[in-house]
Parts: sequence; C-alpha cells; structure tokens
Amino acid sequence: MPYGILFGEKALSRIPDSLPPEVLDEFEAALQSLARDPLNLGQRTTFPYPPRGKMFPFHVDHAGIRHYFVAFFVFTPGERNILIFSVTYDASPWRGD
Repeated sequence: MPYGILFGEKALSRIPDSLPPEVLDEFEAALQSLARDPLNLGQRTTFPYPPRGKMFPFHVDHAGIRHYFVAFFVFTPGERNILIFSVTYDASPWRGD
C-alpha cells in the first residue's frame, strides 16, 4: 500500500509556475512512484543538502530541456505518510543522447 504524500508549507516554492503541464504530470508521477517505495527510492542526503530525512533525485525530459528535481522527505509519525518538506529544481538543455 503506498504512503500518503503530504507537502510542507513551502515545499513547492522553488518549482516555477511556468513549467509545462507535461513536466508537472511527470513530476507528480515520480512522486507517486516514491510513495509506493520510499525505502528503496529514497537516498541519504549528502552535502550540500541539509542532513535531514531522505532525498529522491529525478529528472523529466521535455522539449529539449532536462528538468532536474530533488524531493526531500521524512516519514510522519505512524509512518503512513511521507512529508515532502522541500523540492529543488534546475533545468538545462538536453539533446537526448
């Protein structure tokens, strides 16, 4: 059974409002995948990220741009949900090699 997904107050503040719907759909699908298996998909945080919780790096390729995301999360008390407290974002041109 997948974990529920909760978002911290400013968790999505770094995600641009201008992202195409296709990228947002893939972003949501990646988080749903994380909710199904956070123990295996989550990684220990490493420098330069804060030493709190786990991180889940992933990317979405769309229209020649690779959109990089890192979702930072912790398990809530009772371990029925994951709380995503921050998401970083970056993008760069990509040629699909």
